[in-house]
Amino acid sequence: MGVAAISAPIDAGTSLNISVTFDGTMGNSVMIGVYNCVGINSGTAVDTDTEIAASNPITLNLDVQNGGVLIGGFVRYHNSGNSVTGETENYDATFSSIRGFGGSLAVVADESNRAVVFSTDTATALYGAAVAVSLR
Repeated sequence: MGVAAISAPIDAGTSLNISVTFDGTMGNSVMIGVYNCVGINSGTAVDTDTEIAASNPITLNLDVQNGGVLIGGFVRYHNSGNSVTGETENYDATFSSIRGFGGSLAVVADESNRAVVFSTDTATALYGAAVAVSLR
């Protein structure tokens, strides 16, 4: 199980199709979240953080800048009661035995080490992978 954040600047008014090809072992464990970030100065991240762990909660810490955006996502083996704090949850989906959830935040003030926390309401560990990126 793994995660990635990819930034692809496009010109205003341009549409695009996203196509991803995986080998046969990846067929039931793929989640893709797509965000359109208008007004971002650069596709280069201000900060990123990732974690692959068996803990509850899993916390990512990022520096964010006023006028930017924070995007974070998490993928794990299916379980109910997942939640995220430090950003607004935008999606929560289950595909086969994998559950993905995540969200975003329009940043209104500079902040160092903003915590994005992925957790579950059960006592079991959140074995999975998380990624977050801060753009400005």
